[in-house]
Amino acid sequence: MRKGALRKPWCCRYNHLFVLSVCLFVLLWAGDVWAAASVRTTSLALLIGNNDGGRRTKALQFAESDARKMKHVLLEASGARKRNIWLARGVSDIALRRIMKKIKTRIQRIRKKRGTQHNIMLLVYYSGHARKGQLLLGRSTFSFRELRSFLRASGADVRLAIIDACESGRLTTLKGLRHRNKTFPIPMLHISPTIKGEVLISATGAKESAHEDPELRGGVFTHYLVSGLRGAADRNGDGYVTLEEIYRYAYLRSLERTILSVHGPQRAHFRKSLSGYGRLVLTSLSRPRSWLLLRAGVAGDFFVWDRAKSVLLAELNKSKGRAGVIALSPGRYVLQWRRKGGIFSSKISLRRGQKLRLRMIGRRVAYWKKGTIRGTTSSSEAGLWVPFEGQQEGFSFGVHYRLGVGQLSQGMLTQGVGLTFRFPLESIGWDAMHVGIRLAYQYGTSQLSSTFGYTAHILPVDVSLGWRLWHGRWGELSLGPRLRFAPLLQSLEQPPNKDEQILSMMYEAGGMLQWQLHLTSTWFVRLDIDGGVRLFDLGGDWVARGVASFSLGGGWRW
Repeated sequence: MRKGALRKPWCCRYNHLFVLSVCLFVLLWAGDVWAAASVRTTSLALLIGNNDGGRRTKALQFAESDARKMKHVLLEASGARKRNIWLARGVSDIALRRIMKKIKTRIQRIRKKRGTQHNIMLLVYYSGHARKGQLLLGRSTFSFRELRSFLRASGADVRLAIIDACESGRLTTLKGLRHRNKTFPIPMLHISPTIKGEVLISATGAKESAHEDPELRGGVFTHYLVSGLRGAADRNGDGYVTLEEIYRYAYLRSLERTILSVHGPQRAHFRKSLSGYGRLVLTSLSRPRSWLLLRAGVAGDFFVWDRAKSVLLAELNKSKGRAGVIALSPGRYVLQWRRKGGIFSSKISLRRGQKLRLRMIGRRVAYWKKGTIRGTTSSSEAGLWVPFEGQQEGFSFGVHYRLGVGQLSQGMLTQGVGLTFRFPLESIGWDAMHVGIRLAYQYGTSQLSSTFGYTAHILPVDVSLGWRLWHGRWGELSLGPRLRFAPLLQSLEQPPNKDEQILSMMYEAGGMLQWQLHLTSTWFVRLDIDGGVRLFDLGGDWVARGVASFSLGGGWRW
């Protein structure tokens, strides 16, 4: 080489080796991708639910409905076909073995038809009673060991068992699997069609109790399992819910829900024995035919109920800064949003292919309602943001002015002021009811005759139970019974300077009609109309009189 000549870069001197290496890398990567894409997976599921645990157990309320919830989410989001899902509700051990035999036969037919390169995944789910390593199926039992034997002999490549029952952690203590106390890393960079093995997830430890929650309308672990499969567990927002994501979400949420329970906290357990690389995807959020899309600025707890509000389908605990998705099938639902200010609600209808968007409008959540704008020829989507309907539940505090007509003395008119408190009963499952407490002072005078005057001082305490007849965006109408008791100070005035005072108690029973107008998301105006029968001591004699009154006031609600 001549002196002063420029030295060629390394990549130019060995360009043939560099190009060859790049080509080889691309070919290997493409081969892995092609192999993964060419191998298809068939998903099968056995879903068992049994409310009856035998004579010595208390019947469950939601075990069988939990199994039905799992069926719905698998059909909508996992890609499983209806013919490959067996729903066994309230069956005996004999009937369960017959179903297991059918599943083995189905797997053999799939294997024979599609060959060994076709992956088969089998999910076995159980919700019900369990004790000492036995699933309690009414008057019969089914052992954990027999369940494990069925999984091994099924012929499926990937076998996943999820048990939501008391002492279900005994399933994960059987020999043959590796135990992971906390989390389990799954490599994310490699794509491999050869994932095989077994995964066992139990809702509790070996000596822990599984919880049912009437507010959630189901088992705690299953509720968060279903919610996670619908999208709540998708931490990285890639549109897929993996095994690691669903376990972590269901574990943390069920522990948070039961940590203060008198029966002790509920901790899920996990064991796995898997070979191969890659993510084990359980559900894909692109499969369902409609979605709820929550923008990054939306925060709070979201609950999706069926149309009759009898089944809680999904829950999402949403924080600001990250968008969220809930996958649903087309239909009509009730969507609730709970935050510090109370619970808001809206009836929604999802069409096939629709993505219902949610965003914040001021301090409230609103959804996009598609519509048309008169006089426009724009092809862009038209519509408006519709805020959720008025607050259904939430503690409220207010002041009021009261005017009443009673028969204390010749239709005497009373008036006064007071405080109003209202407490929702949503926490115990009575969504449309509330308890009201009113503290007040009332004063009234009357002239009995030309020589006698009458004055009454009343300190009433009202306790009412209200049932919401109607609610809308701007207000609500309630009706219910009311009880009142009050110290009553009666003064009989007779000139000159002859006053007689009587201190006694007054009791009243009746009904109340209440109209509340929502001025803003927190401020309201309230009108109460009530009537009843009053019992009080009048000059040493107990008498009953009719009474009617109305109150007008305003207040603030949380």
